[in-house]
Amino acid sequence: MSTRFPVLQVGDVGTIIDLYFVDSDTEAPIDLTTATAVEIHLKNNALTTVVEDAEIVGSPTLGHARTTCALGLLAEAGTLFIQGKAVFPGGSWRTALATVQVGRAL
Repeated sequence: MSTRFPVLQVGDVGTIIDLYFVDSDTEAPIDLTTATAVEIHLKNNALTTVVEDAEIVGSPTLGHARTTCALGLLAEAGTLFIQGKAVFPGGSWRTALATVQVGRAL
């Protein structure tokens, strides 16, 4: 999984989190065309997990999905764990786990 994150700060709203679903052996994009659901799971320091529906960006064959941080998601400083999940008719598949630091805001 490839990720791109801006600098995250406590209280940020509207921050976009992009994930790229890729084959771990070949780095080829995972085709999301037949996915019945694409989600992004986020877990904060309090170990509270939030599941966000992800939007497929561009062609589903590129494996690119994103979500936008809602109010309250970045409520505390520390490590934010991020993982994508795609559900297909034959089963589900998860990306590698990614982490990003959420900084304190003034």
